[in-house]
Amino acid sequence: MAIASAATRQILAEAYKNIGATGKAWLALHNQDPTDSGTMGELVGGSPVYERVEFTWASGTGGTITGPPVTINTPGGPVTHASLWTAKTGGTFIDKCPLNPTQNLGGAGPVTVTPVFTQS
Repeated sequence: MAIASAATRQILAEAYKNIGATGKAWLALHNQDPTDSGTMGELVGGSPVYERVEFTWASGTGGTITGPPVTINTPGGPVTHASLWTAKTGGTFIDKCPLNPTQNLGGAGPVTVTPVFTQS
């Protein structure tokens, strides 16, 4: 059941924003569904080297929070999913989502993702 109150949806979105590092998260990219552990298919390598990128959530209204566009260097090939973590390496897995559309790079290059969370 969806939550009818926009104020309640926003309270829950703010709680999601603060999982881990007080409004910050690290975005990772994957070449397959990372599963419920978040660990499958995280990209590696490339030049410049792939690494998770930190961003800060911004408050919204009605149950939505957003992050700024995050650009991550990739080694090329398919990029199918993004995941959120509490740290640049290791850390705690927060969540995942498929990218739509999937990116399929012929070589190393950047991929930009704009994080959005909407509580329904």
